[in-house]
Amino acid sequence: IAGRVVDMDDNPVAGAQVFVSQGTEPLPGRASVVSDAEGPFAIEFPPEERGYALTATPDGFSPGQWRPPYSGVMD
Repeated sequence: IAGRVVDMDDNPVAGAQVFVSQGTEPLPGRASVVSDAEGPFAIEFPPEERGYALTATPDGFSPGQWRPPYSGVMD
């Protein structure tokens, strides 16, 4: 998944750690990435799994999460 870390005013946020999480904790065995100066990142996300999110933890901001919209029957 590729995305961009932004603040509440839609300004890019550099240096945010982005990781696949369950709750607010990084998923063991998954890599994390850091957003660059304009906020973009790319990370592998487990599309077949449910209950996971992307979490961004930028310095000076509260952590933010994004959950993918799954289609089909939910468990």
